[in-house]
Amino acid sequence: MDIKYRIPTSNELGKVSEQITISYTTAYKELMDREYLSSMSLSHWEPILQDSMNRGDTCLIAECDGNIIGSTVFGKRTTEENTCAEWHAIYLLPQYTRIGVGHLFYEVIETEMIKQGYNSCVLEVLSAFIFLTASLKQTHLRFMKMG
Repeated sequence: MDIKYRIPTSNELGKVSEQITISYTTAYKELMDREYLSSMSLSHWEPILQDSMNRGDTCLIAECDGNIIGSTVFGKRTTEENTCAEWHAIYLLPQYTRIGVGHLFYEVIETEMIKQGYNSCVLEVLSAFIFLTASLKQTHLRFMKMG
């Protein structure tokens, strides 16, 4: 499987939105209201992606045979303690999950975060309400329950 990773052009955000919508509705079908998920249009994420990119966030896509199969967005989070990457989302089309594609994509994302000067990231996970802080290029992750 030949997967390429890159930043999408603004003209491709509609296709990225379609990929996210399919991935999102599949990922959350057991966790969110079905009526809400089924009402989500394929273009739902396009203005959100555009706003995110306009703020300076980084969007990366994974492509296989010219098709967008995955995407991620991260930006900058500054607190009193430090500045780190704030990882907003990572989504893969369902047929590309559980075969190692996500792990490879994670490595590309981590490399890009490090290239941008981050040494840690924060990811808020909807499904378990867990706050995840990861030290980039280290083997341990710290999980803290959100209160």
